[in-house]
Amino acid sequence: MLHLAGPDVQDLFLTLPNTGDVKDYRKAYFAPKVDSTYARHCFRQLVQAPGETIRQFATRLRRASKDCDYGEDTGNQIRDEILCKCTSTYIKRKLLEERQGLTLSRALEIAENCEKVDAQLATMTIEEKRENSASVNRIKGTKRDHGKRSQSRGGTNEEKIEVTVGGCKLNMIIDSGASTNIIDKETGEWLKKNKVKCESARSRSNTASAKFCVISGEGDPLLGKGTEIV
Repeated sequence: MLHLAGPDVQDLFLTLPNTGDVKDYRKAYFAPKVDSTYARHCFRQLVQAPGETIRQFATRLRRASKDCDYGEDTGNQIRDEILCKCTSTYIKRKLLEERQGLTLSRALEIAENCEKVDAQLATMTIEEKRENSASVNRIKGTKRDHGKRSQSRGGTNEEKIEVTVGGCKLNMIIDSGASTNIIDKETGEWLKKNKVKCESARSRSNTASAKFCVISGEGDPLLGKGTEIV
């Protein structure tokens, strides 16, 4: 081996103390020296990166601890760095709740559970926002449909009759128990826009004078007993 290494190596070999086999000389003299102090400094500088899980962070810490000469205390050092450098306050709180029983394996287990819960909550929040958005769109659509007016006011079903008020047609519910005719405020405004005027007149065949009470809110026009029998 010394012959293949060349004369420079042979001269160096002769200056070394007798420590055994040539391989031992190679390890003692040519192997790079590890600066554990600087390695520990680099180890302490590591922080959890954005989007990095705790287990991925622990893997980076373990690689960096290789030259730190922590020995059997390596796991505790990694655990402490996870506690200090993780970005989630929620995970830190959960780790601190373990107190003296917190080991590296237990810390990784707790952190993974917390991350899983956070992911589930994020998914639920997105789904809830989608449902709320859909509900708002349905409400807006209903209001737009309600705002579209035609010359015939009100829905059509078997409980309603068509009544002409000042040339405008209304589908009204007959209520023999009501003492007056009722329309909502929106219907009243619609009648005003169509220039409907209220005038007193005697009943002539299918026509009659009638009073209407305008109320706040929304609802179907109501035909009271005093008018529906005419």
